[in-house]
Amino acid sequence: MMPRILCLLLLSVLCFVPSLPAMAEETVVLVGENMDAWRKPRGDWIVVDSAEQDPQAPSRIILKPGSGVLANGMKGKTRNLLSQHEHGDVAAHIEFMVPKGSNSGIYFQGRYELQVLDSWGVGKPGFGDCGGIYQGFSNGKSTPGHAPRVNAARRPGEWQAFDVVFRAPRFDASGKKTENARFVTVSLNGQVIHENVELLGPTIAPAFSEEKPRGPVMLQGDHGPVAYRNIRLNSLADPKNESFSSLFDGETFTGWRKIGGGDWDISDGVLRGTMEKSEPRHGHLITDRKYRDFSLRLKYKAIAGNSGLYFRVEEGGNAGVKGFQAEIDPNNDVGGLYETYGRGWVIKPK
Repeated sequence: MMPRILCLLLLSVLCFVPSLPAMAEETVVLVGENMDAWRKPRGDWIVVDSAEQDPQAPSRIILKPGSGVLANGMKGKTRNLLSQHEHGDVAAHIEFMVPKGSNSGIYFQGRYELQVLDSWGVGKPGFGDCGGIYQGFSNGKSTPGHAPRVNAARRPGEWQAFDVVFRAPRFDASGKKTENARFVTVSLNGQVIHENVELLGPTIAPAFSEEKPRGPVMLQGDHGPVAYRNIRLNSLADPKNESFSSLFDGETFTGWRKIGGGDWDISDGVLRGTMEKSEPRHGHLITDRKYRDFSLRLKYKAIAGNSGLYFRVEEGGNAGVKGFQAEIDPNNDVGGLYETYGRGWVIKPK
């Protein structure tokens, strides 16, 4: 990384909260032996043993009696289906199958759609292709859709799988929205197709236009034959129980220790780091505690030189620490991801 030359960094706020715990608080399975996990009216949705693309009519599905697979009826077109369970933050695994030319969608909280479509062979997928996050309409304005990074869709008639981490919108005590919902990660058939996509509002044709902390899963059933299986929702932290804790008390270095060169002081509730040009060592201030999954917020001001916000670091090496950092600089590359004593630049900001 660039030498830390005459670096001054002002930190006024540092907060921490576990946001995606390693263990789920609750696991809900939505496809089983019957339709009890789904709200009435259910239209023609049925539970069957298997669903296969009809080799004689590739746009249709052949269904066999039994349990374990959910399908939108013998005609392949019926009303949308809502789950009894309402989720907030969730890690979801959803398997689906569409025949040739068919179309469906999965709405998280009944509001935010991941597109299900026969997109096999599409060279440059758009937000309407399989795995796309559909466009929306909020507060009288259109909101953008988000195309998948790559076309990871399989051939029609093959079973496919989404693995999704979804973060619900946040609201204050008065009910005012303070943070938008977001898809933290979306993988299709093992390939990451979205990361950290913020949702400005519900996508088109939601079950509910008003955003809430929780809502049901909705499966679109009126656009063509589709089958689902192995729908598992691992509920994560309840948004209502989320709380941030300060890492800096505004007056002392309690919980922090210095490594390497440079100097640190505290003035008017602000951590300030400085370094002379002649200092050969890098200088860092690191927490005594170690953390697992978290959300971190801070306010900073970089006056001159170069700095960075390190996370998941290990002590060692000529720089004093090794690991990831989000670049902090008064002029260039702010927000870029750099791995010290690793790959170097992982990604530079656009």
